[in-house]
Amino acid sequence: MARDFALLVVGDANPDVVLSGAPRGPAYGQREQLVSGGDPVLGGSGAITACGAARLGLRTAFAGHMGVRTGAASLRGHDELRRLEGLTAG
Repeated sequence: MARDFALLVVGDANPDVVLSGAPRGPAYGQREQLVSGGDPVLGGSGAITACGAARLGLRTAFAGHMGVRTGAASLRGHDELRRLEGLTAG
């Protein structure tokens, strides 16, 4: 089966966490602060670029590496995602 893509992005895919309810500025010293929530979002410049291109309407493919500990199983819509044992993230 032929695959026609306008763009192939080769790069990184990393999980990010966006926190909500955090104070505007950090407290003096190193101490823990509670926040009201956190949402996992897509991170990594390669993956973000691929998603942005797809949102613009380009048929986009992404090739990259995501470590086992980063939750690669949570990615959706990637029918060819393969797990490579023995590789780690970062």
